[in-house]
Amino acid sequence: MELPKPRFLSPKEKVVSENIRIRTLDLLKLLADSESQKEYAGKVGDQIAITEMVCMWFDDLYDINSEIFRFAFAHFELIKLEKFNAYFDSIDEQIPDERIDCLLKDPSWRELMKRAQETHELLTKDNNTQQSV
Repeated sequence: MELPKPRFLSPKEKVVSENIRIRTLDLLKLLADSESQKEYAGKVGDQIAITEMVCMWFDDLYDINSEIFRFAFAHFELIKLEKFNAYFDSIDEQIPDERIDCLLKDPSWRELMKRAQETHELLTKDNNTQQSV
């Protein structure tokens, strides 16, 4: 993955970038945890929860073309996020979207949950020590 040379962000942009990182980590945590997904669906309804989990990733957070997004993550983290995004994108059209219990039994979604957990763990490792991905 070839990325443009970074520039210095303004203080406001840095805050936005930090918020993007926090929100991305929060969403990965949600995507990795069936109990949290059930709890979320209990609050907003199954269809809304499923739709929102997908939309939060594709519409609200993941934007590899955004300089502010890229600033929030180390290069090796962006590679892991890109791999997670590619898998999520590959299953997007097949995600059961009516009932949370059906979603949580779906093998593709179970794999997404596993990948979300792995990605979250990499991004929250102490000192963010670089690893091969």
